[in-house]
Amino acid sequence: VQTLQPGADPHMPPKDQLSPRAIAALETWVNDGASWDAEALKDRPSPKRDQLASLPPSYAPSLALAMSADGKRLAVSRANRVAVHDLENKNAVLATLEGHRDTVQALAWSADGKWLASSDYRSVRLWNAELKPAGEITAFEGRVTALAFAPDNQSLYTADSQPAVRGTVRQWSLAERKPLADWVAHADSIYALALSKDGKQLATAGGDEVATVWALADRKPRAILEGHQGAVYGVAFKSDGEQLATVSADHELLVWDLKTKLKMTEVRVHKGGVTGLGWTPDDKAIVTSCEDGLARIFTEIQTHDGAQRSSTAKERKLAG
Repeated sequence: VQTLQPGADPHMPPKDQLSPRAIAALETWVNDGASWDAEALKDRPSPKRDQLASLPPSYAPSLALAMSADGKRLAVSRANRVAVHDLENKNAVLATLEGHRDTVQALAWSADGKWLASSDYRSVRLWNAELKPAGEITAFEGRVTALAFAPDNQSLYTADSQPAVRGTVRQWSLAERKPLADWVAHADSIYALALSKDGKQLATAGGDEVATVWALADRKPRAILEGHQGAVYGVAFKSDGEQLATVSADHELLVWDLKTKLKMTEVRVHKGGVTGLGWTPDDKAIVTSCEDGLARIFTEIQTHDGAQRSSTAKERKLAG
C-alpha cells in the first residue's frame, strides 16, 4: 500500500495510479484480513445486449489497414468506416463501407480476394468481392482486435478479449457464418494473429507478454514464447514456418526458432513500443512500425552465437 502513495517512487506501479480514496479502501481491506470472495469474482456471462453512443464527428482514427493479395486494393479504416482504394487508379476510392457502430479495430482480405473482413466491438462484418455486405458475426465478448483468413479461403480466425481476463480465438465457417472452434489463448487481450503459409499453425500475440504458436490440427500450443517484458503487439511467420518474429511494447524485435523454442535474434534499437511487423516475401528482411513514428527495415539478421556484438541486424529507417 505504501508504494501506491503519490509521494512514493517505485518502478511499478506508476505514480498516481490510484486515487487517495481508492488507496484508503485498499488499506482498509488489507487491515481487515484481505478476505477473498471467489464466488463474487467468478467470470460472469457478457451482457447479451449493449448500447453504444454515436462516435463524435471529429473522431476519425485509422487503426487498421489491409492490402489485397494481388496488391490492387487497399482497405483503410477511419473511425467506424472503411475506405477501399484502387491502387491501380491513382488510389481512387472504390467504396466506403459503413455499418460498424464502434471504431474499426482490424481488417483482413482472403487470399483469393473474394472476402474482406472488418471488426469492431463484438462484431465482424463480411464484404464480398463487389464490396457489398455479405453477413455479420456477433457472438463475441469484447472488441475483435485481430483477423486472419485461412489459406483455403473457407474459414476466418478472429480474436476477441476481455482485457486482463482472457483472449479468445474463434474459427468461423465463411459459407455458413457458424463457429467451427474456439479456445482461450491468452490471459489478456490478443493484439495480433498470424497464420503460417501452409495453414497448419496460428501465432497469437498477447497482452500477457506471451506469444504462442498453435498447431491447428488439435489447437494445442506448439510453442509458448516468453521473452518480452511488455505486451506483444505483432507476430509474423517466416515462409518456412520454422521461425517466428515478434514485437512488443518493450521496444524489442525478437526472432524465435520454433524447433528449439529459443530466441535466435534480439533487436533493441527501437525508441518506443513496436506496433507491427512483417517479413519481406524473400524472407531476407523484416519491416517494423514503431510508436516513435518510424518504420524500419532490418536486413543481414544475425543468429546468436554467444559472441558479443553491437548489432544483430542492419537497420534502415524510413521517414517521411
